[in-house]
Amino acid sequence: MTDTATKPPGIARRRWAMPNLLTLLLWILLACAIATYIVPAGAFEVGERNTIIPGTYGSLPKSPVSPIALLASLHIGLVDSASIIFGVLVTGGALAVLGATGTVSGAIGRLAARTSLNRYVLATAVMVFFGVTAATGTITSEVVAFIPVGLMIARALGLKPVTGLMIVLLPNTAGYSASFLNPSSLALAQRISGLPVFSGIGYRVALFLVFLAVTVIFVLLDIRRTLRTADPNSDRQELVDDDGDTERPEFGRRHKLALAAFAAVLALFVVGTATLSWGVEEMAGCFFLIALITAVIFRMTPSKTFEHFVDGMKSLVFVTLVIGVARAITVVLQEGRILDTLVYALGNLVSPLPAGGGALALLATGGIVNFFVGSGTGQAALTIPIIAPLTDLMGLSRQLGVLSFQLSDGITNMLFPTSSVLMAGLALAGVSFGRWVRVVAPYLAVMAMLAAAAMIVGIMIGYR
Repeated sequence: MTDTATKPPGIARRRWAMPNLLTLLLWILLACAIATYIVPAGAFEVGERNTIIPGTYGSLPKSPVSPIALLASLHIGLVDSASIIFGVLVTGGALAVLGATGTVSGAIGRLAARTSLNRYVLATAVMVFFGVTAATGTITSEVVAFIPVGLMIARALGLKPVTGLMIVLLPNTAGYSASFLNPSSLALAQRISGLPVFSGIGYRVALFLVFLAVTVIFVLLDIRRTLRTADPNSDRQELVDDDGDTERPEFGRRHKLALAAFAAVLALFVVGTATLSWGVEEMAGCFFLIALITAVIFRMTPSKTFEHFVDGMKSLVFVTLVIGVARAITVVLQEGRILDTLVYALGNLVSPLPAGGGALALLATGGIVNFFVGSGTGQAALTIPIIAPLTDLMGLSRQLGVLSFQLSDGITNMLFPTSSVLMAGLALAGVSFGRWVRVVAPYLAVMAMLAAAAMIVGIMIGYR
């Protein structure tokens, strides 16, 4: 029997795979709502920058989430995620306009058709780009907008959709986990801990290089396995045949001009993010600009441009629902007043442990918290005020406490179904959550061991 998971995501496959993502999230949402009837309610007092004050946890009357509040949380989750949702819709529309011209597929096709080496070179270049941009905080959650490009690359190179997803998401995870210049979550965590912003950069850079190298090797090995086991009659022959002849999509002067404009606008966004603190809103503006420039270059009528743009947005409606439902889980936990209770309980488990065991426990508990709080900055504001004094009690440096937060947050983002970025990516690729876990499990296991080793080495070298 043919494994449908290895086929390009088509309409029939989407109908079978995509609802599973929403079903999984809805079951988790329901479980969290039920937990509000069982878990004691409580809260910490909040100080500056909306951070909790350690030692101020107190019990509160139970605030169970009613059935109507549970349903309302879906709307609240969509509204709270409006910025990223509309950013995704705009980028999808812009890429649809660009895609209708054959610019991206033509460029990738020409690269893929030259030599088999280009598959590895192109994939490596893309991974280095997303790794570096994540490590410097220029592209983090915004990476969702670039997943369609990864899928186009995978398609052109005769690779599985899940590989295209890995080419974009895994280096982003590696960069975020060992980020050394992230102006949001890392900077906030270090400020709360009383550390100089971006201090300890040397060790983080070394970790980033190791993490990125492991990521690139893992994905390239997956590509190699795919090419070795590919059916010679499969879709892989669309761009390159056995005789070396190629079926190249048209790629003329206008295509080259549109591709150059696309690259220039992306470079503008990266520079703006690094120097002007641009975010999702400016990203959407840049993609609007890409659509406009593309329409002008190809002399596309306004009606035709909007038709392609809306079609691109339509294809992402399911993705927006996934993002909204993932956010609704946090909404339910907050409405039920049990989120602080969970953090308080985890803190009590960690505090009695010795330095080595405590460092590893911080990683584990950070991962658990990340299941419920998908936002990196939100998690920093919630957990760092607890982690900082805990590290003092355990004889660890606060720098290690911040590092534990980074590592656990980044790595588990590729495992938990409450990660809106992951679930949106799976929806875009038409890949089931179960298949994703099976494919990336070895990678995540290695990353978890590297994270644990990074904490132990940090203790040994006195990382501060």
